Amino acid sequence: MPCRAVPCRAVPCRAVPCRAVPCRAVPCRAVPCRAVPCRAVPCRAVPCRYAGTPYAAGVLEAGGEGKRVAEGRRTRRSRINWSTAARPTPYEPLSKVNLGRSVEAELLRSPMHPLSEVPPFLGAGIYAIYYIGDAELYRPLSGSQTPIYVGKAAQTGARKGQVDPEKEGHELWDRIDEHRASIDAVENLEVAGFNVRYLVADELFIPLAERLMLRGFQPLWNVVVDGFGNHDPGAGRYRGARPSWDELHPGRKWNLKMPKPSMYSADVSVERIKMHFERVPPVIDVDPLALLPAPSDIDALSEGSAETGPLSLFDGTTTSPRETP
Repeated sequence: MPCRAVPCRAVPCRAVPCRAVPCRAVPCRAVPCRAVPCRAVPCRAVPCRYAGTPYAAGVLEAGGEGKRVAEGRRTRRSRINWSTAARPTPYEPLSKVNLGRSVEAELLRSPMHPLSEVPPFLGAGIYAIYYIGDAELYRPLSGSQTPIYVGKAAQTGARKGQVDPEKEGHELWDRIDEHRASIDAVENLEVAGFNVRYLVADELFIPLAERLMLRGFQPLWNVVVDGFGNHDPGAGRYRGARPSWDELHPGRKWNLKMPKPSMYSADVSVERIKMHFERVPPVIDVDPLALLPAPSDIDALSEGSAETGPLSLFDGTTTSPRETP
């Protein structure tokens, strides 16, 4: 059977790469195949002089250097237009975003604790509060991987750059306990319906990790219902409007000193919460690490954080007075 009648790989020459021109596998360099026209003599008429050598494994060795035999006249590599090839961004493990993501990921790996039973501990860091109760309004969140609120607690003096590295505080525990007290004070929520994750972290990465959590999860009490993290504004500041969180969950004592109603009534807040669940459904039975935002998404996040009030999904603005941890 002449070589040109069938692909060269189908005849015994396939034991080694056929180097005769008519076989069209590679340029002809083989003698004795070159001694006669290949189309006139079957390949098996000429014993393969390379049987038992590295050629039989599909490798040509020239000058002691091996290279894979090309299949056909042109290899796949030669047919690629490399000018249009993808250019992935190199991963930088020490970039500030990836360092922040590592802190966030560690928080999501940490165990949950009942909000009412967080043991005393030292340090500053970030935390995420989860709803596990059976209130109709928040039932979509119950048992999900989506927190209802995310926040942080910086070391004392961090805002003014006056952190004393020798002084150990308990800022994160204090902040979590303030939230416990807020929920315990209201009429229509139970502390037993909440869990919390927390992580003590270096002050440099706390704000970035919090921003990443806000972007990835869009927690309800951060982005829709304003005021959960507010403190007593103090004397002389009670003339401001009540936070919408207190309209929805009345009971905090200092809220009673603020006669001006919120811009969102309780009924309006209920409707906004329903809209939020339609836009951002809580995720159940999914590894929370899978919900982390891509680094490219971080630029879309407002420079604000939980301290500057909710990031509104409806008008693109913040709707609250500044919270002060």
